[in-house]
Amino acid sequence: MALCVAAVSVALTAACTSTVSGEAVPGEIDIRTLDVGSYSTDKSKIFDSLLESEPPILEAVRLADAVVSPYEVDHKYVYGLGGKLEMNPDDVTLQLPAFMKPIVAKFGMVMAVRTAAADASIGDGKTFENGAFEGLTATIIRFPDHAAAKSAAAEMDAADFAWSPDNVAVELPDISDALAHWRPMVPTIGVIVPHGEFVIAVYAGRHTVDKNALIAMVTKYIAEQTNRLDQFRPTPVSDFKTLKQDPDNMLVRMLQPYGTISGPSPESDIVLTPRGFSIFQSDIAGRAQMMDRFGVDRVAASQGRFLFRTRDSQAARAFLADAATVLDKDKQKKKELGPAPGLPESKCLEYSSPSSPSATKYNCYVAYRRYVAMVKSDQLIDVRQQAAAQYAVLANNQ
Repeated sequence: MALCVAAVSVALTAACTSTVSGEAVPGEIDIRTLDVGSYSTDKSKIFDSLLESEPPILEAVRLADAVVSPYEVDHKYVYGLGGKLEMNPDDVTLQLPAFMKPIVAKFGMVMAVRTAAADASIGDGKTFENGAFEGLTATIIRFPDHAAAKSAAAEMDAADFAWSPDNVAVELPDISDALAHWRPMVPTIGVIVPHGEFVIAVYAGRHTVDKNALIAMVTKYIAEQTNRLDQFRPTPVSDFKTLKQDPDNMLVRMLQPYGTISGPSPESDIVLTPRGFSIFQSDIAGRAQMMDRFGVDRVAASQGRFLFRTRDSQAARAFLADAATVLDKDKQKKKELGPAPGLPESKCLEYSSPSSPSATKYNCYVAYRRYVAMVKSDQLIDVRQQAAAQYAVLANNQ
């Protein structure tokens, strides 16, 4: 997943050695001495206007901050199963059943955000249906208005109910407008709830068949999610064009190899809140704890690179010292390489996969004041030059 902070290789060509112009600042590194290769250290340009398809992505970014991760409701759901900003019916049916596509399209789906987490990682034939893990998935879909959401919810539930002759309707006593059903011999439950102009679609599973426990589980989640949506103020569709891609000047502080920031996509060139960022992560617990510990309030993602804004410079240095814990808990071997040349407030790591020894990858973290950036490459010289260039970009854009 592009928004997951992991050691993923990047096809970048190592730049030739060069230095950067600028002035030395007392108490800081003289950026003129840094080897930045051919990377630009100037402030990146951002387009004043966006393509017609792009402003809805910025609203989906806002909505992500109003989506509740299952981990927030129960801390045992520590394994993220995949989050996404979904901009069309095809995206929604990557998780919801395919027969939902014409329904959400019919009622004018505006966008959706998906989150999912469980108490165990996926793989090896594990499913909710066979009780391999406990957790839930939730898709929060926005429609044009309340009426469209309510009608869409009714048709979505009816279509899902008709899918299996074993389905039995279930009442959720504390959620009067919930539409729910289950199969009595399967440890799962499906719930669809219209809430204002949104539809909350939840699918939950447990290790054993227990109807009451399933009801309690989804009721707790839906109560938290509806409360969060009540605090969210959706931008009217007619005002999407007023949304800014980089309101906190995060993307312009990032290294951009071509000097310009691309338009937003569901996975790149966007700026997220900690909550929005965490729903994309496989290690949800680790990321949530990291955000809280270092006071991170914004995360920018651009072309596989990340920029974190922490509480202050002290928090940024602590983040840097603990940088390896940011990475996914995968099977790759990690080796710390120390700082990039000339950058004491940086940290570089090498990754190698036991199953593919030649697939070595490199990440570097660099701290400057309250910011911590992550760059990556499949070439060591290149990732070090990126780290140096990123530091210079931050220093040049205070």
